Amino acid sequence: MREAEQLISEIRQIREQYINEVGEGRRPWPRSIIDRVCELGNIGLKPKAIAAQTLVPYETVCQWRYNRNAQLKKFHNLTVTVPAKPPSATVTVAEKAGDVTVTVTTPDGFLIEGLPAHMVIEVLRARG
Repeated sequence: MREAEQLISEIRQIREQYINEVGEGRRPWPRSIIDRVCELGNIGLKPKAIAAQTLVPYETVCQWRYNRNAQLKKFHNLTVTVPAKPPSATVTVAEKAGDVTVTVTTPDGFLIEGLPAHMVIEVLRARG
């Protein structure tokens, strides 16, 4: 529980500083708060307890946890293989049950398959 207390303290401090700098109202939450709130959920605190102790609205806590879990599940579907002899770059686009998926083979020999097109772009950008 020491870790939870530390995270709650950090969230309160960041939240106070954020409100002092930008004011209250409908503004995006800082990533540092979102990450810490999700970490509290990962270590077992319930959304109502997180909301009560951090002063982040309950609905917001639930939304962050839902979005974070959905992203993690999507990430685990990524399949990457490296063939022995790198082929030239190829791109194949297929439609499965209304979803467009892309398969890319890079000149370095990486095979990325079955991803939505926007995720392939993100992966390739990250690869540099």
